Amino acid sequence: MKKGDLDIKYLAQLAQIHLEAEEEKQLAKDLQDILHFIAIIRRVDTKGVEPTFQVARKTQMSRLDRKEKSLPREAALQNAPQQKNGYFISKPIGWK
Repeated sequence: MKKGDLDIKYLAQLAQIHLEAEEEKQLAKDLQDILHFIAIIRRVDTKGVEPTFQVARKTQMSRLDRKEKSLPREAALQNAPQQKNGYFISKPIGWK
């Protein structure tokens, strides 16, 4: 992926965040660094290596599935940018 391929303004719009010009430049650089690192990792020869999903070899610790008191609706919605009839309102992903 080339530097010009990332549309930072569009990504910010999807994430519904405001970025200053300097933040856009830094984010573009950070994302390019991440993509470059991924490209390096993709070149590693993994033939003959068994796939794994848990590299730390730990057993999964799950909490008990029990009913607990939930957050009151008013408290959950108190900082919502938009709400209607007790529900959050959001734009669909990719909204222009």
